[in-house]
Amino acid sequence: MIRHPNRIQGVSLVELMVAVVIGMVLILAITQMMIRQDRIRRSVTGINDVAQSSAYASSTLDRDLRSAGSGLAQAWRGILGCRLHVARDGVQILPRGSAFKAPFASVPADEPGTIRGATFLIHGGAGPDGSDVLQVMSGTAGMAEVGFTAKPNSAKSAQLGVPNSLGVQAGDLALISETGRDCMVQQLKPGYAGGTNTLLEFGGTYAAGTIDTLDLAGFSTGNLTEVSLIGNTSNNPPRFLLVGHDDKGVLYSLDVLQINGTDAPVVIGEGVLMLRALYGIDTNSDGRVDSWVSPTADGWKAEQLTDGTPARQAQLLNVLAVRVGMMLRGDLLERDAVSPESLTLFADLKDKALNVDRTLTDEERRLRVRTYEFTVPLRNTMIASRGW
Repeated sequence: MIRHPNRIQGVSLVELMVAVVIGMVLILAITQMMIRQDRIRRSVTGINDVAQSSAYASSTLDRDLRSAGSGLAQAWRGILGCRLHVARDGVQILPRGSAFKAPFASVPADEPGTIRGATFLIHGGAGPDGSDVLQVMSGTAGMAEVGFTAKPNSAKSAQLGVPNSLGVQAGDLALISETGRDCMVQQLKPGYAGGTNTLLEFGGTYAAGTIDTLDLAGFSTGNLTEVSLIGNTSNNPPRFLLVGHDDKGVLYSLDVLQINGTDAPVVIGEGVLMLRALYGIDTNSDGRVDSWVSPTADGWKAEQLTDGTPARQAQLLNVLAVRVGMMLRGDLLERDAVSPESLTLFADLKDKALNVDRTLTDEERRLRVRTYEFTVPLRNTMIASRGW
């Protein structure tokens, strides 16, 4: 009899089935782990996207809001509420005579395409879905930030008399204002050198003897004419901005002075579902915010605050801070709802009438949606405390 001591024997059917089951369990476990890991990754990515968008938008808004009113404080009586006249290369750009480009077509509601002087202003409900549009005016002048008082009867079509022109240089932009009149922007001519010179001589891109019906020569004949140097077109331009978002969630800023030669809005963020703001008001002249007011409340609408009367100017100076609230969404669409049915801005305020609720759509709930709020003090605090 022949023996085969090294015969190879296979596995039984039972052993094979056990191995298959174990393999299937392992594959299922690994698949579940991978799915879970992918969900975590998508969740973290979505949250990070929202956080980054909010951080950049908040930082940009904070910077501009903190500078609001710079270079304008000394002439606030003539600036607050004044109708701003600006010409660029001989073409009138303010007042425009037509609405601003989207998403700023409703600014301001009473006179589309017109900007009135205010260190900071909220155009309540001028954006999509009840969102607000923010208006910021800030100059960036250096040595001559204190401004000048023009000499009486010294204005002509291209010049204005001042006590001295220390710190003034060619290309500087000057905001000329006078209580009870519209205000206008002029530019110091090329080659101009300040110092002991008692004439500001205008020329260049933003110089114009007459803008609309406002004549430079008509200044300095009645009330005191103030000259606020607000910056230079080549190295430190002023920031006269509108900030708001469109119905697609893109956050824009618009330079109403068109320093870069265009009136096209510039993208500064995305994913914004809502932008709302509140005025922080000092009601008892103690230099502190005592209450928060909605920009749609009677007496606090943009067109009311900028009528130029002393009472409204005092109201504007009592605005010591702004509270900004934003709802932002991520870009990654989840399979299931990951956000609540509704979110609320300013939920911590005692006055519940100031709460802003937003009901999310089914699709928006599948996105990571977060609320972000921050408060910024304004330069009005310094103006009011000095009694200017």
